[in-house]
Amino acid sequence: MKFSWTATADTVDYEIYKDNKGNDVFDKLGETKETTFLAKEMEKGLTYDFKIRARNTCGAGEWSDELSVSFHTVPSHM
Repeated sequence: MKFSWTATADTVDYEIYKDNKGNDVFDKLGETKETTFLAKEMEKGLTYDFKIRARNTCGAGEWSDELSVSFHTVPSHM
């Protein structure tokens, strides 16, 4: 799944986190200096919540709104 977002001023990098257990405990997926990120190894049948925050020389900013994504199996006849 590829994410993209609008750049924020004075940003050094962005942190991307996910939760797939629905317990609001997020695991860090990675960091990037770009305004895109490719999340890999998502399992079919699970729903993931993602959030992103910018970091600069003063520290981390506020979290983005959470994005909830469900991954489903596509029937082979489609």
